[in-house]
Amino acid sequence: MAAAVAGAGGAAAFSVLRSYWPLLLLACTLTAVGGALMPQGFAFARAMVAGDPTAPMVTSTLRMFFSLSWVAGPPLASLLLNAGGFTTLYACSGALYATVFIVVARWFVEPPILAPMAAGDDGGDGSSTAGARRSLWTTLVALVLLQSAIALNVQLVPLLVRHNLHAGVDSAGVILGVCAALEIPAMLGFGLLSNRVPLQLLVRSGPVLGIAYYALAAAAGRVWQLGATQILNACFIAVMQGLAISYVQDLLPSHPGRASTLYSNTFAGGMVLAGPVLGIGAKLGYRVSFIIAAGLSVAGLVLLTVGRPERADSSRQLAVSAG
Repeated sequence: MAAAVAGAGGAAAFSVLRSYWPLLLLACTLTAVGGALMPQGFAFARAMVAGDPTAPMVTSTLRMFFSLSWVAGPPLASLLLNAGGFTTLYACSGALYATVFIVVARWFVEPPILAPMAAGDDGGDGSSTAGARRSLWTTLVALVLLQSAIALNVQLVPLLVRHNLHAGVDSAGVILGVCAALEIPAMLGFGLLSNRVPLQLLVRSGPVLGIAYYALAAAAGRVWQLGATQILNACFIAVMQGLAISYVQDLLPSHPGRASTLYSNTFAGGMVLAGPVLGIGAKLGYRVSFIIAAGLSVAGLVLLTVGRPERADSSRQLAVSAG
């Protein structure tokens, strides 16, 4: 509820302010707090289904709606901009935040109290806790690398289409839209698969899909070839942004809010890393950046493999703190 109020306030201020420094201050405060809605929403859902083997499916379904918003959101934003400019756009954004506040206040119930950490998880000689922390932080570093590759793709596709494939920006828009649309069934499919296949194995399959996608995208000579590879990209995103959050939550089962926030912060870390790589592409060619993205996926796969929990079933048993 606090995040929804902050988001509504930030959007309302953006709709009327036109001075850079106040807007920057708001972006670093109210808007940033509003951004906590996503990880807290996933944490709330996790707490509601704690101990349920279908939890990864629930998370993937929620993440599917996030992809759906990327399909519907940009066209709606364009209509609002054309109708009333940024004032109307941000006013509507504030109204959506206010709607979230009403829904949470009116219909959400407090989730069951999570089971406290078992005695000995944070005591004894500390060896199990040290191993669990190693798994957690190695996994988070891997996710930063993989999120960077995903962020790079969004920025590189229009540039590759325009400068290397010599097609219009509209073609790039179609490719990105197709990918977002494919993510929806992909997330549902992997969510269902998580009921039959170990989550750890599914998460490690994500970078493999990413490596294949970036290698093919780097070699694409026609727009249709790049478009055809989006099925691999959609599956890669479905795993890393659908199932991976459940994987991190399993490493911190008693702290779903902390786990969800740590996972969400890998997006920001990935974006920071993607900037310099994009600059390399501007100098050496955008195909080179796709090759680097494939390398990031390889590194992510290695870290996920090295940092996997010590026992095959331990990802559902660990209860450690992040620090």
